[in-house]
Amino acid sequence: MYKKYPALFLLFFSIYVCVVSWRLGLGSLHKPGSGFMPFWSAVLIAILAIILLVQEIRSARTAAQEERGEKPNWKSIGLTLLFFLAYILSLEYIGFVVGTMLFTAMILRVIEKKRWFLSAWVSVAMAFACYYIFKVWLQAELPRGLIGF
Repeated sequence: MYKKYPALFLLFFSIYVCVVSWRLGLGSLHKPGSGFMPFWSAVLIAILAIILLVQEIRSARTAAQEERGEKPNWKSIGLTLLFFLAYILSLEYIGFVVGTMLFTAMILRVIEKKRWFLSAWVSVAMAFACYYIFKVWLQAELPRGLIGF
């Protein structure tokens, strides 16, 4: 019940972004227009919102869960915000790849309580996948840091 409203908001917002992006011009894959990235990002968000809505509609919550309510884990929320702030502030000094690896590893290890081996492998894969997408494919400038990458 509580996930339905954010999913509806994201769905309507993504539809709005798609319309505005379409008006800006999509271009093509090899020569994208100014609306290309916002349009496809909004399409992805709309798909995820629809999936969330379908899951929410299909799931039947018991009366005890609704009465009791789900309490937010404030410690995890605070730690995530703290890690994100540290990631943002240190990105210029340690670089994108190293910063992304550390941020992902800390989230997986501290918040999600995953083992070190899994946290390390996922964080390395995530950092290099993001590097490939942003630096190689989209040719965006990323912070290099003191180490040089």
